[in-house]
Amino acid sequence: MTINAPVVSLLYDVQQFHQYPTGELKTTMGISTTHQMQLSGFIYSPGYHGCPGKPAYQSSLNDMTTQVVELVQDPINQDIQFNVLTNSDEAHALTVANSAGAEFTRYFDTGDVTPHTGGAHDKSLQFSWSPQPSTFFLVRYNSTAMPDIN
Repeated sequence: MTINAPVVSLLYDVQQFHQYPTGELKTTMGISTTHQMQLSGFIYSPGYHGCPGKPAYQSSLNDMTTQVVELVQDPINQDIQFNVLTNSDEAHALTVANSAGAEFTRYFDTGDVTPHTGGAHDKSLQFSWSPQPSTFFLVRYNSTAMPDIN
């Protein structure tokens, strides 16, 4: 799983399992706006923390005037599913475009607390969002390699 976040905490319950599992944990450092589609992951707006009813953290270091653009891509077509949570209004919706650059859906706050769901069959999706004070978005995605059938 890819987590594009500044801090990640891992907790293993040794009280229940009595020993640490064998395995390997690998981390890399860097901030990228391009994500691998074949790995499940998250993309989110600057300052998003996931606490319901609490405002997004708006650091003065976050540029809230520039459009956020995140790419999720792969060399081959994938069936990608995603869930979107946002409190943006319709004028500042999170938009999703396909590999041809055509916008095919928009997500904004409809008053329902249930995350929006969507999906596509493509090798590249572009998520774009125009930030406003106290607004946020979160996208969770996963995909399956599905060959094109002619």
